[in-house]
Amino acid sequence: MMNGAITWEALAYFAALAASLGGVWWFIHQRISAVQRDLDRFKLEATKEFIRVDHISKMEERLIGSEARTLQAIERLTARIDSLIEQRAKTRTTRA
Repeated sequence: MMNGAITWEALAYFAALAASLGGVWWFIHQRISAVQRDLDRFKLEATKEFIRVDHISKMEERLIGSEARTLQAIERLTARIDSLIEQRAKTRTTRA
């Protein structure tokens, strides 16, 4: 234990210790801040990419649905044309 007045050497030792701890704290804080900024940038880019992928996926689903409806319409049109041709052929044979 220390009895008596605090010496300049003890003050210098504590000042150096405080400065060292402050330097270590500052270094760790800077690294944590840099990692946080990098994580925030990554989250932003990942969110943008997810939105793009999700948006593209939904667009693909709509296009596939539209293609299916178009194919159905073409099939109905083909059937109607076939029935018109058959009706026309029947009316020609009954007239002749």
